Amino acid sequence: MTAPSTSIAPTPTATPVVARRPRLRSSRLVPDVEVLALRAWALLQALQAQPLSAWFTLAYVFFEYVRPQQIYPWMAVLPWGNLTLSGAVLFTVLEGRYKGIPHFVPWVLGGFTAIVVASSVFAYQPATSFAWLNLFGQWLLVILILGGMGETRLRLVLLFAGFLLWNLKMSQHAVRSWASDGFAFRGWGGSGAPGWWAGPWPDAASTRSAREARRSRINMSTSPGALHRRQIALARLPPCASLPRVRAEDPSLGEAVMFKQGLFAVAVCGLSAAPALAAPAAPPRPNLIVIVADDLGYGDTGVYGSPHVKTPHIDALAKDGVRFTQGYVAHPVCAPSRAALMTGRYQTRFGYEFNPVGRDRTGGVSREEVFLPQILKDAGYATGMVGKWHLGQPAGYHPLDRGFDSFFGVLTGATSFMTDFQPGDEEITPPGAGASFGLAEGVRAPPGASEAEKMTLLRQAAPVYRGREAVEEPDYLTDVFTREALNFIDASAPGPFFLYLAHTTPHTPLQAPAAYIARNSAIADKGQRVYAAMVTSLDDSVGRLRAALKARDLDRNTLIVLISDNGCAGYVGTACTNGPLNGFKGLHLEGGVRVPYIVSWPGGFRSGGVEDQVVSSLDIVPTAAALAGAALPRGTDGENLVPYLSGPKPKGFERRLFWR
Repeated sequence: MTAPSTSIAPTPTATPVVARRPRLRSSRLVPDVEVLALRAWALLQALQAQPLSAWFTLAYVFFEYVRPQQIYPWMAVLPWGNLTLSGAVLFTVLEGRYKGIPHFVPWVLGGFTAIVVASSVFAYQPATSFAWLNLFGQWLLVILILGGMGETRLRLVLLFAGFLLWNLKMSQHAVRSWASDGFAFRGWGGSGAPGWWAGPWPDAASTRSAREARRSRINMSTSPGALHRRQIALARLPPCASLPRVRAEDPSLGEAVMFKQGLFAVAVCGLSAAPALAAPAAPPRPNLIVIVADDLGYGDTGVYGSPHVKTPHIDALAKDGVRFTQGYVAHPVCAPSRAALMTGRYQTRFGYEFNPVGRDRTGGVSREEVFLPQILKDAGYATGMVGKWHLGQPAGYHPLDRGFDSFFGVLTGATSFMTDFQPGDEEITPPGAGASFGLAEGVRAPPGASEAEKMTLLRQAAPVYRGREAVEEPDYLTDVFTREALNFIDASAPGPFFLYLAHTTPHTPLQAPAAYIARNSAIADKGQRVYAAMVTSLDDSVGRLRAALKARDLDRNTLIVLISDNGCAGYVGTACTNGPLNGFKGLHLEGGVRVPYIVSWPGGFRSGGVEDQVVSSLDIVPTAAALAGAALPRGTDGENLVPYLSGPKPKGFERRLFWR
């Protein structure tokens, strides 16, 4: 009988130990945290007042870079990094801060995530899917951040393509280096997700091996070939003077670290080419339109409770924005109120406390004051003004000398709306109202002059200008101003631009053409009918502007502020109303300084709110400067409303306003 053969197991050979240089950093997490710190900081700034997006982002940082699932095996059931990354992208869109990204893109990402999770559970999907999902999600977040900064779609596409190509190239370097150094690690996906279909369930020993293997990736690749590849990778980094370089000859920096630092370099240089993130929020730089009505009463629009004036376009503007019930101006008469609006400072600070009544022919607002168009022009905005100026007529005080690229309108406080009266046109000058425009502009009509003759004299005393040259305009002035505003938008699109549309309606003289009168024919009182027709022309102007913006795909990226320079005038009798408020224009009472105040930016601010937060015309300058990323040259008396308007719910703040 032959003896049974005995199978003897071969003696395992000892794994050679490769000496490595000491690490320059004490923790393997330091490079990852350096990369993620900037990304998380920028994203959290872009996601201000969006708690779900912020929490998912922080969770992504935790799971993808701290990786507790590699230490605790029970956490390795699901790809936490990918899940939290997808959640950050999805809630970025759901909470309304994305710009320039089609709606379906985040939902495609969410669906892809669900497929990957399901297939990983049933062991059908290769581990590389997690890596591609991670890559896609990371750069979608970058695009969302940059999209919130107002970049054009073309630049976003190019930047995304650059990120993708860099990722692919550096991945090739990393794979080749790992293969050349004989490194192999079985059972884990490229994103840190468990690939248990390629090996047993990760027990404590395999988890320790994974941890050691990850550390090995950072310290390996000291061969001359690997060093040469790192030198090539560094040489291909985009030029960025402010980016610190790492030494290519340092073998303690492995391909994994080099890969992440390469991505960090591309991200920093790409972001440096875009506008800086503005604190505390980072919306895109919107186009800005400020519409100022002249002597519009608090109760003279439908949305503010007028019983007979129909203003569907102004009402729609309020629906798409925020309507303030406690909006104030800094002064109850025209010129000082506009001076405060243009500077963001109380007019008392620079001695412009009263209507000039002709003094603006020789001077105006101090030239030491910096106007809003100057601030925005320095920030790269095209600036245009249409309408009433009233802040100085001579050289140095003219709109073209105060920051506007173009000007069409009147330099004085009032002028006639039309001079050629046709059948069906109506006008009315209540007793005592003539001084509000005739005497103010030095008009002395001869005894017995007709209304048309008086209006012709007024237009001669207060002409319409294009730039610095007077022009003839026979059409109704509100319609003319609307036409010129649309021309400016056409010339300045897509922007960014700033349009100051300062209508003279419904200031005296009370005049309206037949077309607007007919739409208010049900109003019996003539004064109320003519005044309502003038407000109708203002409402049509708002509607035409919004329609033009929508037709040019600019409506979601244009901020519109609608305000009156003061309350309605008591000298027009019952033609206007300040609703429940006491007082009129010229009085430091609620009816003189509390005005309609609507802010609408469908793509950036919340909408549909009726809020009692106290706001002021002084707030327009700091708010516009913040949105434009511009610094205020001196102190402001207003508040930046961007943080208040950006949140999903109003968070009130205390205000103190002053009048003298």
